[in-house]
Amino acid sequence: MNNTIPFQSFEGQFLVAMPGIDDTRFTGAVILICSHTQENGAMGLVINNPHPTMGLFDLFAELHITPQQDCPEQPVYIGGPDKVNSGFILHSEDYKNPISLRVNDDVSMAITQEILYDIALNKGPQHALITFGCCTWIPGQLEEELMTNTWLTLPFQKEILFETPVLERWNQALKLLGIDPCFLATYTGKA
Repeated sequence: MNNTIPFQSFEGQFLVAMPGIDDTRFTGAVILICSHTQENGAMGLVINNPHPTMGLFDLFAELHITPQQDCPEQPVYIGGPDKVNSGFILHSEDYKNPISLRVNDDVSMAITQEILYDIALNKGPQHALITFGCCTWIPGQLEEELMTNTWLTLPFQKEILFETPVLERWNQALKLLGIDPCFLATYTGKA
């Protein structure tokens, strides 16, 4: 008898941190899984942890990019504890870039500075979320964390990523799952 659970990719979906998560770096985190394969594990970006000292215009200044006067300021996010010197840009599908990685029908991920120049010139995507760092899981690690109730999964919702105020994203994700955060336990057990 084979008790192996078939692999299920969570690419393009959200992970929502459970209260009481062991790793405080992920307290209240909502993560968009950008890639997930059985062979390579998973990679995702935290979408609700604004960088405390950097905004888009600070990034432009570092890269010597001059934005148009009507280019709106926006936060830059800490996407996770891995590859902290690498930038990742989640963007809406209205922006076409041949080297962007398609995450799902509504969003892609770019790792090139070209998109930053386009954003500065108001030629970029309608929606973009810029992060430094990412979250990575070795093969089987994410599945194990899901089995131990570290995370909840939520199908992608465009409004959480691009429309919900950053400090409300975790609560909104839970509400979409039909969960009131006040009733979630901060511990797990086994029956």
